[in-house]
Amino acid sequence: NMKKIGEPKCPKTKGYVVTIVENKAIDLYRRHKRHQMLELNDTVQGIQVIYEGENTLTACILKLPARYREAILLRYVQGYSVKEMASILGLSFAAASKLDQRAKARLKDLYEKEGKL
Repeated sequence: NMKKIGEPKCPKTKGYVVTIVENKAIDLYRRHKRHQMLELNDTVQGIQVIYEGENTLTACILKLPARYREAILLRYVQGYSVKEMASILGLSFAAASKLDQRAKARLKDLYEKEGKL
């Protein structure tokens, strides 16, 4: 859109730049709001999982293999997109998408088995 900009110091250009900056700030705010930042504590090893009550879904998630559990938690608890999950896990988009699909299928199978007991 650089062709639309006339002179750098005109009011129209200033308004255009302000709109761009405003939209980018809103995007960053939404991203930070969705992905809460946590301080890492070097003394704690691994993730502490607290299981309370009779929640079948939580019990099934805890029974998943670590890779599937991590995918489910990143995608549906922390709200990352498949693209973001792929970059976090160091996978291609296709591999992350397939991992998400397999994790959901495994969770569904576990949940159906637990529900029948």
